[in-house]
This record gives sequence, structure tokens and C-alpha cells, in this order.
Amino acid sequence: PGIDRRESAQMSQASGASSLRTTLPEYYLEKWGDPIESGDYAFYETLKLGHHACFLIGPTAAHSSAPAGTEEWALAHFSPKNLNEPIFLADGSVNPDNYWAAYVERVAKTYGSYLDIYEVWNEPDQVGGNWQATQAWDTSPPKPADLIWWNDTVFAYVRMLRITHEVVHKFDDSAAVTTGGIGYGSFLSALLRYTDEPDAGKVTDAYPNKGGQYLDIVSYHYYPVFGGGSSDRGVDGLLEARDDYAKRLADAGEGERQFVVTESGAPRYAVGEYVGGEEYSASYLVKAMTLGHYQGLIGIDWFAQGDGAAKGASTDSFDYMGLYFDYSKATSVADTMQSPQGNAYAWLSKWLPGSAADSA
Repeated sequence: PGIDRRESAQMSQASGASSLRTTLPEYYLEKWGDPIESGDYAFYETLKLGHHACFLIGPTAAHSSAPAGTEEWALAHFSPKNLNEPIFLADGSVNPDNYWAAYVERVAKTYGSYLDIYEVWNEPDQVGGNWQATQAWDTSPPKPADLIWWNDTVFAYVRMLRITHEVVHKFDDSAAVTTGGIGYGSFLSALLRYTDEPDAGKVTDAYPNKGGQYLDIVSYHYYPVFGGGSSDRGVDGLLEARDDYAKRLADAGEGERQFVVTESGAPRYAVGEYVGGEEYSASYLVKAMTLGHYQGLIGIDWFAQGDGAAKGASTDSFDYMGLYFDYSKATSVADTMQSPQGNAYAWLSKWLPGSAADSA
């Protein structure tokens, strides 16, 4: 609570970052006004933090399919209403009755000059611990009940990709629209197999394109703790995931895409059955950022800037991936301290930009 967004951005830069992954939920813009973050984004530019990714999410309660009384933060787990309304009116303007289209227009008009990448939602293929459900997606559409952070059909998600793609490119043809950090190759295969036709995702005159047509790039998330092994094994897994997504695109006749990793991280402590450690986390960061750079990933967003808990206070590995130790009680930046992985990232940022490698 003692650190504002501008101070936070300075902390990001000090620990090695050159861009930020941001978000502008509709319910947030509705509460505070569309320009609420404009001054902060302009400030980021003065720090040479640019080329940001932004994940679009969080309809207002009135625009959400969430049950009545759903808490504001949980609106990010339910699809928007009115997705199947026309995207544009007869005069070419965005249809205000298509709530998602109108929201995307608000973001693009206000913040488009700062954003390179628009991610559609966040982890729409999140299934919690039910990974077994994902094994059927190579041949069958995901069930809405399995998609616990989307709670709708995959056809509706393709529809949202289409809406975002058409509205963003109306205002900025240089921007990229992508998935919201997916975690399963079978979900990408489903997107490439179905259209936004609401009943079965079939190709019709009104729904001519499958999901791949609305993906300028592919965004995915990868955490090596789920694969186990050393930091070397972790980086291998990061790139193997990229290769799997690329093969699925090729097999579907979609050609090539660039890739961005909008979440990856490794814990400084071994918690429960998961791998961790100071050397492990720092080594994974250095290797992932270096090899990702040389292999052409657009970027990697580290999760997270700060720990989610003090040492020993949590049993969740994700609470100990921060570039800074837990600063929830800090009243100023002076009260914060970089973690070993934050130190490693700051060191790496001094020589990695502009470098090249001989693959041999």
C-alpha cells in the first residue's frame, strides 16, 4: 500500500525489466474513468519501459455472465454478455450493444499508443488440478464447466478473439492480438479447429474463419515447477512447449507465428513436492531470458515482481518467485529488497540487450 504504480515501475526497471504486462479490466475503467492509467503509462516511457502487453478481462457486473452477487475480482472468471451481437453498426462504428467490442475500443483508443500486444483474457484454459480434462480437447471441444476461469464454450472464446482482433485492428494495425497466456497445446488445437459459430463452432457464411485467423501471435505461460528437474530441464521445457504450439499451428495449416511468454517464474524455496532454491530460480531466469532472446521469443514476463508472502508463511511455490522479497508491509521503495533472482535479472539486463549468439 505504500508503493504506487510509478514507484513499482522503477522497481521493475531496477531489477532488469524492459516492458510490463499490464491489465485494464472493464470494471476498473468504469469505476475510475478510461484515462485513469494514462499518466502512469506515459511515466513508464520515461523509464524506457515500453512495448507492453495488456490482458483484456473483467467485464462490469452488468456486462458479465457471472451469477448475481459475484465479487468484483471474480468477474474475471466469467465470459461477457452479448458476444454474438454485431461487432460494428452499419456506419462502421463499434456497436455499443456488443459490450466486449465497446470495451476493447475504449482500451485501444486510450492506451493503444503504449501497447504492442492485446491478450484476450488470462489463462482461459485454466482447469485447476483437473488436467485430465485437457486430454480430450484434441478431438472434442472443451466443456465450459472445465474452464474454471472462463465458464463458457470454446466457441465463445473464439468469438471474443474475433471481436478483439477486428476492433483492435480498426484502430492500430501494427498491434498484435493473442491468446491470454494458454497452458495446454490441446486448447490451441481446439481454437484452430472451431469457429465462433455459437452452437458447434462450425464454418458457415456468417462464421467463416477458425480461431487461428484471429491470432497474430501466440501467448503462453510456462512454469518449470510442474515438470521437475534442474533449471536446465526447466528451460528445455519452456522451449519444447513453444515447439509443440508451433507444430499444432503447422498441422492445422495455419503456418508460423511468433511467440511470447507472458508468465514464467521459478521459486526461491522448495515448497512441498515442487523443486525450488535460490540457485535454481536465479539460474532458470538467466537461462530462460538468454535462450528465449536468442531463439526469437518476443519476450518473457517474469512472475512476479514481488513475493506473495514472507518466508515460511506460505505453502505455495508461486508466493516465492518474486524479483523482490515480500514488501506487503513496505511504506516506501527504500523498504524493499531485491531477491537473488532479482539480482540475477538486473545483472543480465546489463549485457543481454543487443547481443547475439552462435548456436554452435
